[in-house]
Amino acid sequence: MRNTILFGVSMILLANLCFGIMSAFVKITADYFSPMENVFYRSITMTLLLLLVYPFKPYRLKSYKQGGFKKLAFRVVVGGLAMLAFFYNIEKISLATATAFSQCAPIYTVLLSPLLLKEKLKTSALISACIGLVGVVLISDPSVENVGPVEIIMGVLSGIFVSLAYITLRDLREYYDKQAVILAFAFGMSLLGLAGMFVDIPFLSTGIHIPRKEDILWISLIGISGTLGQYFLTYAYMNAPAGIIAPIEYTRIVWGLLFGLYLGDTFLDLKSSLGVALILCSGLLIALPALLKELKNFKSCN
Repeated sequence: MRNTILFGVSMILLANLCFGIMSAFVKITADYFSPMENVFYRSITMTLLLLLVYPFKPYRLKSYKQGGFKKLAFRVVVGGLAMLAFFYNIEKISLATATAFSQCAPIYTVLLSPLLLKEKLKTSALISACIGLVGVVLISDPSVENVGPVEIIMGVLSGIFVSLAYITLRDLREYYDKQAVILAFAFGMSLLGLAGMFVDIPFLSTGIHIPRKEDILWISLIGISGTLGQYFLTYAYMNAPAGIIAPIEYTRIVWGLLFGLYLGDTFLDLKSSLGVALILCSGLLIALPALLKELKNFKSCN
């Protein structure tokens, strides 16, 4: 049991590092590629890597039971919209702030679960979510580092769409193999990204820019780091309880801050720092009951 938990914790730490690296590479390419193009190149590279691995480690592509295709398609769409909004903000604002917006997903999950999953909303969870919403308001400061209305909307949407993707994943476990869900997401996003590149969408798509020689390396690294992050994340939740894994996911904000500073972002001001701190606090409070329960079970097993 102990080795399994340690393995899961190691996997989530590696996943967050890989996602942080991916975000940094996206910020590097954002001066040339639009968010839609970055989504396409990230997804198509991931699809090719998964197809190359499949002959060596095959997995079940067919569903266990009927009725899961619509949920899978919904997961692809909302996951893609979350990535698109996140990539837009990576280009426009600091990496730390963009990551903090995206990591608000647990807050929205708490608020949306009663509507979508008919789950009873606990008072403690509601208070925790409200603390997080205050944090969102604090980092949504138009006077700070080009955070305008569009960036705020994109930030909120990125968190909401990630939340919807996570909620959908709960149901998909009953229909598809985890690896098949990852492949479907990568392939679906490749198609959506490719189609979007041919449409002029304000803020998100500005046509097609042919990759230059130096861009091939960045595109490959975006796809490789994103694929590794997805795999490590999957194995983390497969090998350790979600209650222990979820709080550690917030280390992604730390990587966003460090990589952002390395790439030239300025330090967060006091208000933004307080907002990020409240988002972190909110997420940890939301995950705390599950964490305490898992730790109690762990002690009883030993």
